[in-house]
Amino acid sequence: MPPTSGNTILSPLHHIKGAITLAFSTALIWALSLPAWSLIEATEAQRDTVVEMLEQLQERHYAGLAYADDLSSQHLDNYIKSLDSGKMFFTSADIAEFEQYRSVMDEQLQDGKLDAGFAIFNRYHQRVQDRLDHLIKTIPDAVATLDFSVDESVPLDAEDIQWAKDQAELDDRWRKQLKNQVL
Repeated sequence: MPPTSGNTILSPLHHIKGAITLAFSTALIWALSLPAWSLIEATEAQRDTVVEMLEQLQERHYAGLAYADDLSSQHLDNYIKSLDSGKMFFTSADIAEFEQYRSVMDEQLQDGKLDAGFAIFNRYHQRVQDRLDHLIKTIPDAVATLDFSVDESVPLDAEDIQWAKDQAELDDRWRKQLKNQVL
């Protein structure tokens, strides 16, 4: 019987995606401690690790799945969602730019090239740092100018919203989140 999580049977795809996400996550957690101006790059050890991990998954995993375009595509979606599940940092332009990686990550990772993951993470890290800097500078004035007479809503499920078209739309989402927190 395949491994389960609660009442849900976990697919072999789930295991492969989980292992790849774990490898990226480990590297990226370390990166969060870097100064804001630093862009992170893959180390040789990380490159070697991802190649070995993919070889092991493809050759020794009980399902015998190949890490190909379909898994690469799902991996990209899951990676972006893991970074910005609330759709509060990336814009639709960022997502469009990341599409270039959709069907090439499988070949790149098998060659030890982690450029896609690090490029996406570096963009995310910059967006988080920019947002934090902006909030620190503006939060007292922003709270003082909140208008509670305006009836507004904040979506509870990010799946119900599209990626913001620009920075102004992201700013408005953050304003509404702040208003919700102040309430």
